[in-house]
Amino acid sequence: MKKECLFYFKLNKDGEIKLLRANFMLDQNAEPTVADFIRCFRRLGYDTELSGRLSLTFRTTNTTPAYIIEVTKVTIRGETEETPFIDWERQAILKELLQLNA
Repeated sequence: MKKECLFYFKLNKDGEIKLLRANFMLDQNAEPTVADFIRCFRRLGYDTELSGRLSLTFRTTNTTPAYIIEVTKVTIRGETEETPFIDWERQAILKELLQLNA
């Protein structure tokens, strides 16, 4: 069984701050690591490296213009029976397919 790591972050690029969110999947007994966040940012098109471990702050690596990403909130879903993991993306795709075949 997998669980979902949903996180919110601030992207500071050229003095403009955007509030964004992203997610990645974890094995049931795993905790999120810095490498997981870097992989997720890379998947989103941000090539980053850790610049502040305690504040979970990341900066660009060889990218112009430079930007800073600060993770502001991390939520793990699917950890307990009270918070079951629901794959909303998969459910939306299935719903669309079922409507097309109806």
